[in-house]
Amino acid sequence: MAGKEFRDYFLMIICLGATSIGSLLILVFNTYAPRIMEELGISPTLMGFAIGASAFFSVFSSLLIGYLIDKIGAIKVLFYGLVGLSLSTYLVSIASDFYTIIGLRLLIGLFFPVLWPSCAKLVSLYVSVERTGVASGIYDAGSLVGLSASFVVAGVISDWRTGLAFTSITGILYSILYYILTKYTIVSYSSAKLDALEYKYNERSYSRELKLSISNVILPSIGFFLTLQTWGLLISWISLFFVNEMKLEYSSLITYMVLLAFAGTIAEVFAGLLSDRIGGFTGRKIVISIGQSIAVAGLFTAYTYYGSREALYSIIVVFVAYRFASMTFWAILNDTIPRYAVGKIGGLYSAIAGISLTVAPIINGYLIEVTHSLRIGFLYTALTLLLSTLAYLFLKQHYRRGAGE
Repeated sequence: MAGKEFRDYFLMIICLGATSIGSLLILVFNTYAPRIMEELGISPTLMGFAIGASAFFSVFSSLLIGYLIDKIGAIKVLFYGLVGLSLSTYLVSIASDFYTIIGLRLLIGLFFPVLWPSCAKLVSLYVSVERTGVASGIYDAGSLVGLSASFVVAGVISDWRTGLAFTSITGILYSILYYILTKYTIVSYSSAKLDALEYKYNERSYSRELKLSISNVILPSIGFFLTLQTWGLLISWISLFFVNEMKLEYSSLITYMVLLAFAGTIAEVFAGLLSDRIGGFTGRKIVISIGQSIAVAGLFTAYTYYGSREALYSIIVVFVAYRFASMTFWAILNDTIPRYAVGKIGGLYSAIAGISLTVAPIINGYLIEVTHSLRIGFLYTALTLLLSTLAYLFLKQHYRRGAGE
């Protein structure tokens, strides 16, 4: 029993490393947005297209990634995805013009969807059902850790090209570590064969269960699309808010972001433990209601007191409250989707995420260009997050993972 528990948490840490490094590779470009815009002389709207390009292309690659996760195994797909993200980020760092950068950001979108569906699949296969919530909270915290790390990179390395090149090298090094950990330790790289065997074994029943799974994923997808308008704002334009609106230096943001990553990670893990203690699906709905309601209040406060210290503190509260809720987004799939369908449904879920994360930076970039601030963006995001909360509250569970799954 102790050995199984250790393996569960070991796998969670590996997944946290993957989502953290993967998020850093994707988001460091966004964090450097003010400097890139200044150097290349581009408008917020055009920068919004560059930021959203990777999410846009991920819409088309998500379903293929989901199929490959079920077919050849999440461990292999996650490894190749990390390598692809690292190499693509390096190519962006040496791109000669803005349109080449957009093309390479589209290439990043090819590998964008590997992170969360792969981790969701691994959790569904190898982590005990009673630890699904905390597992989801741990690996999902990687998005905030990666975002915070991107501010550390930008604070230490002023040149954005050098910063992206450094990040790509970090990604390659973690890919090597990931390969070693999964091949030579308790999480065997050959376990990908189990994924493929399970896929073939369940292929006949898959079409019947897929209809049920799709009915389970409609409302979560609506809620997911709307809630990611908030995350799209935070990862795309929050550096502009901090640097241009609040007049903070990148170097002074390092402490803020490190503390934010720590607080957000604690919030996600606590939310996972809380939802597991309350009881799976019901626990997820309670957690998402609490977290997103607080985040909505924070966004309305930032809109009302825009430009003041109250707005800055409110955005910090939004970050932590949103991360408290966010562990539920993927945990809900593990609660409601048969585990051999998690890859494909996770791919569909990622496609929805790609659409949302394409739309969010463009809408907010346009609002910035028209109003010369993020104030209306905060209001728009608060309203979409409120609607997202309602969508999740109406969700019902039709499928239950057994204790032995």
